[in-house]
Amino acid sequence: MTPIEDVFMLDYNDILSFETMSEIMKKGYSRIPVYENSKQNIVALLNIKDLALIDPDDNTPLKTICKYYQHHLLFVFDDHKLDQMLQDFRQGHSHMAIVRCVITTGPGDPYYETLGVVTLEDVIEEIIQSEILDETDTLVDNKKKMPRMLPRQDFSAFNQSEDDNRHILPPQMSVAAFQFLSTSVELFGEKNISDNILKKLIKQNIVVEMNEQKHKEQFLYKEGVPCDYFVLILQGHVEVSIGKENLVFLGGPFTYYGVNALKVSDMILNPQNSSDSIYVKYEPYIPDFSLKAVDNILFLRIKRTHYIVARRATLMGRHEQDSTKEDETFTAEWKHATSIHRNQHKVDASIEVHEPVFSIENIGEQEKPASFSSNWTPLPSTANITGMIQRTDSKDSGWSFPNSEKPELDLDLTSKDTEIGGDKHASKGDEQKCATVKYVKDNKVLSFHDNGDGEVAIEISAESTPLVTKM
Repeated sequence: MTPIEDVFMLDYNDILSFETMSEIMKKGYSRIPVYENSKQNIVALLNIKDLALIDPDDNTPLKTICKYYQHHLLFVFDDHKLDQMLQDFRQGHSHMAIVRCVITTGPGDPYYETLGVVTLEDVIEEIIQSEILDETDTLVDNKKKMPRMLPRQDFSAFNQSEDDNRHILPPQMSVAAFQFLSTSVELFGEKNISDNILKKLIKQNIVVEMNEQKHKEQFLYKEGVPCDYFVLILQGHVEVSIGKENLVFLGGPFTYYGVNALKVSDMILNPQNSSDSIYVKYEPYIPDFSLKAVDNILFLRIKRTHYIVARRATLMGRHEQDSTKEDETFTAEWKHATSIHRNQHKVDASIEVHEPVFSIENIGEQEKPASFSSNWTPLPSTANITGMIQRTDSKDSGWSFPNSEKPELDLDLTSKDTEIGGDKHASKGDEQKCATVKYVKDNKVLSFHDNGDGEVAIEISAESTPLVTKM
């Protein structure tokens, strides 16, 4: 018999929320007594099978389930014999009995006192004089209360929300995402990321909700456009376009894309390496497909930096053999990576990027200045200029020549007499750090002004009217 003070019980007025059902699953019992007002007053019995069709989001009252199933309660007295108890269980009415006695001492009428519960397993153990352990037992011995060391899933972790989450997953959806990632996607398996860290990763601000009408033209992935994230669809449907033939396929819940975006070298994952350079360094993944929503979708977007944080925290925890160290590393690395990413985003947002519309033919069109693309763009060969222009990370200028070498111009820079606007002279051996170079053709002038600090201004003029574009 299990004494009443050691019996796991539920209150008749409880709600079957995610927290309650998680606690039930954590205990591992197949039958649970239900009391009202006092544990001495057991009024119902809950079978774990009764919860199979219950959605925790519905917050179903426990009393509703008890009234629907109305499992038979078997009461016996404390002097009930073992063989008679076995016969009672064999009748099939119940495999759990509530043991009680009659209290006749003291003032007042006699009353029942509940002593504990006895199960069919208890009877069999007394007959064979040995403990029976099944896969759900949490104790080796009820008398000594020795805990059984078994790996057990603690789903309550999914119900602890983070403060900065914009979209909070329902706990059962978090459980489903965890189970899918850990078993179906190799990069998130136990070999690479511990269960504890994967649960913490899913709790972070990586959940995205997209309305199909609001984001009609927005792609999750676009062919040829660099990105650095993995996507797991949780709800809704997406359209996948692949190849030159533009083959179209539909994807639904628990389809995933962009696994190659998360593949990183072991050197990067080493916790001893500096995290600054790891999170700043950008190695884009270029998809060979396009992906867009066809209805409202909910998905996880796990960036490369997020994955690196999880891997590094896992490695640190395994090296130290300490789950606390694992948690501390994850929290510190996540904050650090988020801070670096936020600062980098501010720098990128300050750089204005234009579409490539520059050509030698539009020199002299004064109604609009020339502009340049963010990629390396060859200057027009008709002007005998073979240099290239590239975008830099300077938020002040936005544009500059490459640091490695100045653009090669088809001009004679060895002469001290080269005209450079009448201000200065340029030559290959000159130590001057400020120079201007002009190219004149058909009354159209293309000038490069280098002030020596990495900034270059381009002046385009026809006759005496200049158009200036700063780089």
